Amino acid sequence: LRCVIEHEPDILVLDGSLFVKACKKFPCREYSGYKTSLEALMDACAERNTVLMGVSEDSKSRLFTRHIAKTQNIKFPDYMTDPTIIRLLTPFPNFKTRPFMPESSKGDPTFPTAYMQTTPFSNPLRIDFMGSIDELGKYLDLIGDLCKGSGQYGYPLPLYYAHIDAHIPSTQMDWTVRQIVNYVSRKDKSLVDAIFGMPRRMSRPA
Repeated sequence: LRCVIEHEPDILVLDGSLFVKACKKFPCREYSGYKTSLEALMDACAERNTVLMGVSEDSKSRLFTRHIAKTQNIKFPDYMTDPTIIRLLTPFPNFKTRPFMPESSKGDPTFPTAYMQTTPFSNPLRIDFMGSIDELGKYLDLIGDLCKGSGQYGYPLPLYYAHIDAHIPSTQMDWTVRQIVNYVSRKDKSLVDAIFGMPRRMSRPA
């Protein structure tokens, strides 16, 4: 949001699906700020004519499957996801689908969406777009060009770098957990035993 307000970029690409972000269910009241921030971001993009897109690297949705099932009167098994159907129907290593408008359920917002596979070794990317369905098509080539720099990973290079920058190594996470345990143990040892107690399976007889 700060990036859009301060720099007014032509295009903003988010990691993950706009559809999922907008329809996210909030398990507790602390998440209410998430929806407020997302709505503020979308409003800011609309006011400044910033194109907002979301790219999912491993979508398991059934939006495309439901769209094809309804428009073509085809029934798919429930276990088949969009990437499964698309890869079965498409013999080409690189492709993009036509943009389509997923059905809205329970009043949730929906966005023009398309799938794109940029390498033969990757799952199709899912691209959601805040705008008209006719406009999405011309931005798919841009996403494809951005993917070229990440090689076989087949993901937009700026988002690939963002992953590397934001990734927390497991060793660092382990160290953080140990620090929390050490701190809590000084305050309340019984709480540590209750939270981090050894699973029963670890004490099975040999």
